[in-house]
Amino acid sequence: MSAVMCRGLCAERGGVQVLHDVDLVVGAGEWVSLVGPNGSGKTTLLHALAGLVPALGDVEVAGVTPRHSGRRAIARAVALMPQRPIVPEASPCVS
Repeated sequence: MSAVMCRGLCAERGGVQVLHDVDLVVGAGEWVSLVGPNGSGKTTLLHALAGLVPALGDVEVAGVTPRHSGRRAIARAVALMPQRPIVPEASPCVS
């Protein structure tokens, strides 16, 4: 059983095709690293798998198809931690 699967995945950012015919199968329990230079499509691939950017092709994550599922179902299957998270400032301590 695959935990992540995409076939023929294509995605654009700013009118530029960033992903073209990406095929990927990751089995349950497997670890994968995405390595590449800035602008090569690593983040776009993750966003496409999470259903956060429009994409063409077949995508399935933990049995969920982002294109045909609601946000709640996707959120149960996919978690994404950005490289530079926005952390709110701490509130001042009151003595």
